[in-house]
Amino acid sequence: MRNQTRKYRNSKVTVFFMVTATLLLTAMPALATNTTDIESEIADAALELKVKTALLEHIGWDMLTVDVEAEQGQVVLMGTADNRANQELAKEVTLAVNGVEKVDNKLNIEKKSTEAPVGAAVADAELEVKDAVLESRVKTELITELGLNAFDIEVEATDGRVSLRGELKNADHRSLALKTVESCKGVEEVVDLLTVAS
Repeated sequence: MRNQTRKYRNSKVTVFFMVTATLLLTAMPALATNTTDIESEIADAALELKVKTALLEHIGWDMLTVDVEAEQGQVVLMGTADNRANQELAKEVTLAVNGVEKVDNKLNIEKKSTEAPVGAAVADAELEVKDAVLESRVKTELITELGLNAFDIEVEATDGRVSLRGELKNADHRSLALKTVESCKGVEEVVDLLTVAS
């Protein structure tokens, strides 16, 4: 009788472990896919910022209104360029960015008009480019250091002063974000507007 009870218990334990193992094996691909999706999103966002930074550094103010979308090395450029030369150069600059495999250049040519005197307009555009480049650099560093948590931070840069706004999950993330931005090239002052979720 005891042997039969033991066999019954052992078979119940075996069935339990088999069911648990089956459930885990079934769930693991879904968990792996979820992690892979998050890593892929972070990589895509970082690539978008690298491309935007490169466009601003190599072409300048004409690329301020260009939208960049990246997915697994495939980059789409959308918006307008001031002339055909910048339109073509945008594709070449993008292809030169590490991680870019293919570029779909959907930029249209549209001469941008300005009502301000030419000198003032050029000076303003140069400052805007400088600010946009700094913002892109800061966002890239934040994504590198904080991963997905960097998407909770709004970055604004003006003349070397960078403000960070948003709610982070804990004080460690906030501290890391501030330290990362303070050490970023071109940042002269950090304005901390970050909060920590209670």
